[in-house]
Amino acid sequence: MADKEFKNESEEPAVADDAVTESAHEMPVDADVASKEAKASDNAKSEEAIAATGTEPENADTPDLAVAEVDAETDDVDVADAAMAADITAVEHVADTVVTDEETGSLPAIDQDADDNVPVTLPIIDTNGKKVGDYDIDVTWIERCRGKQAVHDTVVAYLAGQREGTAATKNRARVRGSGAKPWRQKGTGRARAGSRKSPIWRGGGVAFGPSPRDYSKKTNKKVRQLALRRAFTSKIDEEAVIIADTILLSEPKTKKMVQYLDTVGAGEHCLVVVKDYENVNVILAASNLPYVELIQANCANVYQILLYDRIIFTKDALDIFGSRLT
Repeated sequence: MADKEFKNESEEPAVADDAVTESAHEMPVDADVASKEAKASDNAKSEEAIAATGTEPENADTPDLAVAEVDAETDDVDVADAAMAADITAVEHVADTVVTDEETGSLPAIDQDADDNVPVTLPIIDTNGKKVGDYDIDVTWIERCRGKQAVHDTVVAYLAGQREGTAATKNRARVRGSGAKPWRQKGTGRARAGSRKSPIWRGGGVAFGPSPRDYSKKTNKKVRQLALRRAFTSKIDEEAVIIADTILLSEPKTKKMVQYLDTVGAGEHCLVVVKDYENVNVILAASNLPYVELIQANCANVYQILLYDRIIFTKDALDIFGSRLT
């Protein structure tokens, strides 16, 4: 009997759990029904109030508000669709206006040289600083839209090429000395050593030291031409280019060269570009000025053009220099 009572007692909680589970499943259904009945009663009361007073209560949830909200959302969707349709129409219009090349079928190239087609005319001055004519710069020598990176690469390559690359140290293979082991491996009490040329020894080799190398960098011909055009154009825009009819000095005196530079407005920090080195007086007179450099037209480079404040070209030298730009 005791066992049966115990079993019955143990079974009762299971029945109770089933009852709680069923009630838990039934609770949401009863809550939904209750909420629906409450809404129905509220709607009935609001209708009676409208019939009695002829006005709607302030906080009444009427179907008109729901309809209005749906209409507003529909309007927003319509506006977004209209904007998208307008964008698509604009893109189609642009696509229709683009004319392709009949032979290649490719798009027309953008005219990046629009600002470079403006003609440039510079005055030609004589040794007295007076204007004696005009020099028309060819539009193909002008470059304003491109070449910034080309100038950088060309200058870096030029400066790298100026390095000698002769720095060197002796590693342990080059140090003079015996290759014998200084002392035996064990038993002396001192640190083991295998060579007197070890980098950690005084007088030994240098670990990871510099060795002769070539620092030069390669730049393509078209990149150099582009950089030269860009640098030349920048000096023209700065009004730093002076065109001389000719440069003649009566004697090789530094004072004469300084007077000439002041007369033409070049100052004492300028690059003088000549056709050749035939005029010895000019070469000797300019060699003693620290910030004046005399160079031939076929040797002038981007670094020199950018380095100096003013550039003096003779008329013949500019013709040669211009041939290098295209």
